[in-house]
Amino acid sequence: PDGRWIAFLSRRDGDPDIHLMTADGTQRQSLTRDPAFDEFPGWSPNGEWILFDSNRSGRYQIYRMRPNGSELGQVADAPADDAVADWSPTGEQIVFESRRESEQYQIYVMNADGSNVLRLTHTAARNYHPDWSPDGKFIVFVSERDGGSEIYVMNADGADQRRLTFNLGAVRTPHWSPDGTLILFAADRAGNFDLYLMQADGSDLRQLTAHPAHDYSADWQP
Repeated sequence: PDGRWIAFLSRRDGDPDIHLMTADGTQRQSLTRDPAFDEFPGWSPNGEWILFDSNRSGRYQIYRMRPNGSELGQVADAPADDAVADWSPTGEQIVFESRRESEQYQIYVMNADGSNVLRLTHTAARNYHPDWSPDGKFIVFVSERDGGSEIYVMNADGADQRRLTFNLGAVRTPHWSPDGTLILFAADRAGNFDLYLMQADGSDLRQLTAHPAHDYSADWQP
């Protein structure tokens, strides 16, 4: 949150672990060292915790740790996969995707200690990659309820779910800009994943990258 550090997934030591580096790419260090798959790190608003998901227990679950890798612990223990979590702006709640009540992933929220779990999406198709808006009022996410994957937005309580993208191919990892006016995401409309930007209402779509290799999982500088 202070713009000084970047948490990311890396396989540089063999296993997919969570790593940390300064914003200029120096002081690289590994925070997790486990043969399981650790992914999707996310900072708490106060910078004191990093959320990530891992299948080290045999199924994907949500964990948190200090930015130096200490005090690592599981946030909640679900009978099915929990993954891709994001903090509310206050740090009091967590939004995440889960298969705890259905075969397909759905969007849920819970308190930061894993209590008071509430399901927000109820479709037969998959809903995933949630991201909480900076003002705490909305959650943007990806849904396959219309056949392909599209970006949707809903109120933080799950009400008023609205589709924002149309026929961009596969879309992934939407993220709000710090001021809440823009959404950054990846799509393979051109045949490979590139980065795109649009207004929070889905208008003014712009392509940011056009490289023959995949570009995805982007995030904003605070």
